Amino acid sequence: MFASFSVIIASSTSDYQGLGASGVNVNNVPLWVELVFEIFLTFILVYMVLAVSQRKALQPFMGLIVMFTLVALILIGGPISGASLNPARSIAPALLEGGEALEQLWVFILGPIIGSVLAVSFYRFLKFTDNDTM
Repeated sequence: MFASFSVIIASSTSDYQGLGASGVNVNNVPLWVELVFEIFLTFILVYMVLAVSQRKALQPFMGLIVMFTLVALILIGGPISGASLNPARSIAPALLEGGEALEQLWVFILGPIIGSVLAVSFYRFLKFTDNDTM
């Protein structure tokens, strides 16, 4: 919210192309495709965090692994859905921008929630235990 307000205060309306609202159909991508991408991308991110955080050998590299995973997911999903992966990141710009961004906000709230629930469920179902897990 603060970042979006900063853009509004620091710029005139002609200087910026928006406040960073997620996936405002730049490429005419259907909303259901954006929803599927948000679910899939969030699933991968949450599953990766869960899997890496439970491995003793990967603890020193956890930040790097998660960072590279997030960068890859943003590069893959950015052109399609904006790769929000986080409802909190999407809500403030959509509320301040209004219009189409606010109409599409449900995709960027529902997608990450579904993706997270699926990732946690899948991780618990497949949880591997050995000497290296915490």
